[in-house]
Amino acid sequence: MIKKWLSMGPLRVMLHGLAILFMLVLPFSEPSWNPQGIEILFGAVVPAVAPMVIIIIMLDVLMSKIWQSDTSDPVMKQHYQSIIWTHLVFAALLLLLWLEAFSQALF
Repeated sequence: MIKKWLSMGPLRVMLHGLAILFMLVLPFSEPSWNPQGIEILFGAVVPAVAPMVIIIIMLDVLMSKIWQSDTSDPVMKQHYQSIIWTHLVFAALLLLLWLEAFSQALF
């Protein structure tokens, strides 16, 4: 499983690592209007950057789908399909945790 994940390439692995880091930090972030000190990181930066990471993941899903449709090799098609599903899982989990962190402010 890890070997397959690492075969996705270093940029995708780093993007997933950033998503995992945000998933670990988001439950502890409480968005506030005037954060002070280290609260700026947890209360402003992480909640603001998490949607950008989701957008970047979804852009790579789009590119993977394009590359998948361009190849005729069934092994490469399966490779891109696994990338797409992995991206969708990471994006969905990050979005759910982001919504949970912002549930007080949004709803």
